[in-house]
Amino acid sequence: MMTTTIIIVAVIIIIALVASLVVQVGEAKREEAAARAADEAVWASWRDDPRASSDDYREVLRAAEAALKAADEAAKAARRKG
Repeated sequence: MMTTTIIIVAVIIIIALVASLVVQVGEAKREEAAARAADEAVWASWRDDPRASSDDYREVLRAAEAALKAADEAAKAARRKG
């Protein structure tokens, strides 16, 4: 009976670890997708206006980096709560 309980607890722990890993991988994929979208937005704005100066590009890049940082901090806060 004791070994059955130990096996059940071990299986529950393994399932919890796998679920946690799946959540972390999902968050990483979402963050990566957000980074790609921000990068694409920067390049799209650059391509749309070939007269844009490098200062304009830097401004858009800073805004994208700020958005990514905010998304990263929100994901970290959600992980702490969850």
